[in-house]
Amino acid sequence: YLLKTHYRQPLNYSRQGIEQSQQLLLNMYLLIWGESNVSKDESSEWWRSFIDALSDDLNTAQALTVMHELMSEISSVKKARRGPLCGLLIAMGKVLGLLNEDPQAFLHGDKDAEYIEQAIARRHTARAQKDYSTADALREELDKDNIILEDYVEETRWYDRRAGIYIK
Repeated sequence: YLLKTHYRQPLNYSRQGIEQSQQLLLNMYLLIWGESNVSKDESSEWWRSFIDALSDDLNTAQALTVMHELMSEISSVKKARRGPLCGLLIAMGKVLGLLNEDPQAFLHGDKDAEYIEQAIARRHTARAQKDYSTADALREELDKDNIILEDYVEETRWYDRRAGIYIK
């Protein structure tokens, strides 16, 4: 939240601003979660733009804009090309003191992973048996506890919708 405003400018505190910053951090972790081959290319235009922003009187707001644009790029490319871009995003985040936690640990928060994994297994069984009402009921049960499920061909991933939210 503090990084979104230049240090010489007054800080305009708002609950909405805090919530937007928390959502941005959650989205960053969701993008880098599960990525492999995350290397950074300091000769890339993305990295130069990020460093230029910080070199311009520590313009963290502009640096965050570069990171946001990079996030859009990551979302638009095929999975095979995402690793190096995610590596850049992680490196940029670390410069600003962000993205220091393991993505899975951050996204799972303090939730009971064993209970959630069991519910997901029961949901998979119900779906395999074409018992969609039970599968939907399990998803809704988890959703009430702020657990979001993402179904992929090879797996179902889950995360806490409120991961990283410290002001509730």
